[in-house]
Amino acid sequence: MPVTPRTRPVAAVLAAAIVGTALACPFQDDFESGLDAWGPALSIDVVDPVTAIVDGRLRLAGVGDPAAIPGGLGMPLSESLTSDDWQDGTVTVDVELDPFTTGYIGVRMDLDGVSSWTTFGVYNGVDFSGVGIFVRQDGVFVVEETLLGVEIDMSSARIQASWSGGQLNFVVTSAVTQESVSLSVSDAPVPPFSGVALVAAPGGPEASFGAWFDDFAIEGEECVPPCPADVDGDGSVAFADVLAVLDAFGACDGCPEDVSGDGVVGFDDILEVLAAFGPCS
Repeated sequence: MPVTPRTRPVAAVLAAAIVGTALACPFQDDFESGLDAWGPALSIDVVDPVTAIVDGRLRLAGVGDPAAIPGGLGMPLSESLTSDDWQDGTVTVDVELDPFTTGYIGVRMDLDGVSSWTTFGVYNGVDFSGVGIFVRQDGVFVVEETLLGVEIDMSSARIQASWSGGQLNFVVTSAVTQESVSLSVSDAPVPPFSGVALVAAPGGPEASFGAWFDDFAIEGEECVPPCPADVDGDGSVAFADVLAVLDAFGACDGCPEDVSGDGVVGFDDILEVLAAFGPCS
């Protein structure tokens, strides 16, 4: 049977800083196409980190430096695929963990210029297993909601996290047993965010760690360009945009010259460009 812990409300922290209009481009990556959408690997006290695509899955692994506290290894999503004003959204990712490994997704926030993280975790280890939500602001945990020792197989699981306003919701479903656990936190500091990362980190005494990530997806409002007629993206609608539309005449599903979005570049697109002449507001 699913195990659902008690929801513990947490006092609002920096709630006044959580403002903005929801706008985000849905993003999905089955990792078949490589690492183009992901930033460089980040490692802290990690020797010989591994970041690779194997059988369509992202592999993050490393060995902690014996002379230091073992760190984590992460891949941040490119800033160009995130929105600073996206306050409502969901993230789904499938995680397979090596023994003694912590695997989680992190949402990096920027509240009044202070870097913060909301992390949604799945933990796996001989003496340590469970799920959790952690919000850290300026190096200090302001929310720590955990559920440990649950009888659920954490070695392979699906993480589904959502946030809206000050509400964090988090569900982990075991791919082995199909059992689920869930956590919820109210009045927590949540995005607008400026990035998403997939992370593998040690969750036990061994320094070697690793995790596989697959089927990563962000879902939010449909991304609508603020000025569709600005085909070349220079901040204004001008004759260069007209020329671009003329050059692309014909079937062109999904291309920027198809201003009307009907799958064909034609005279209606020229009319829309002409009607929008001038700087984009």
